[in-house]
Amino acid sequence: MNQLSSKIPHAARRSAFTIIELLTVVTCITILMSISIPIARSLQNKAHRVRTKAQFSQWSTAMELFRAEYGGYPRVDGSYGSGKGISRENVINGEKFAVALTGNKLSGSSNELRSPTIQPIKLVGNTKLLSFYSIGQKDLDENGFLVDSYLNQEIGILYDVTMNGTIDSNDRNKTPDVDGVNGGKYSLSSDTEVMNNLTKGIRAGVVFYSAGAGNSGDGAVESDVAVRSW
Repeated sequence: MNQLSSKIPHAARRSAFTIIELLTVVTCITILMSISIPIARSLQNKAHRVRTKAQFSQWSTAMELFRAEYGGYPRVDGSYGSGKGISRENVINGEKFAVALTGNKLSGSSNELRSPTIQPIKLVGNTKLLSFYSIGQKDLDENGFLVDSYLNQEIGILYDVTMNGTIDSNDRNKTPDVDGVNGGKYSLSSDTEVMNNLTKGIRAGVVFYSAGAGNSGDGAVESDVAVRSW
């Protein structure tokens, strides 16, 4: 035996991993990742859900402030010129939302709105151009569209049209489906629990809803995945 090697302790000579040891480490890492990734996604989804609920609550407060000032709720759904936003009944239009609740356009400008020749309908009822809400980065996607915390652009809204303190069938709101950014579609009219609540009457002036994190393969978003303000 080589005299030098005989003087090196056995533990020092064996410094490299064996193939079995490497495979064991890789397997352990893979198992840990398979456990941690779903947990991280679940926590992220819960955070988005909490933020969206808070966002909808703030929007509801702004709508109530508008009502206190003008005596009714602004119709922030449907079409609005050529500006950014959805053009469907009972689905929020970003431009109408911005004008009604901030006194500015979605871009933040109010120059056009203050023109003496502006058509009253474009003021969405906010004739004094008052600010009831401040649209921040949390409300906009990278293209400047109004979104919830999940980045869903399609957000449904129902109104207490009869102003009796509840939203029910007498208010004759439409209940449109809303698409989610992840490809899911939430159908309010197919949600038995929600429709039962609407039959009894939801105690609110306005309510908002979105597809939340919905991304199911068949496109249908379950009730517990969608986000609603009530």
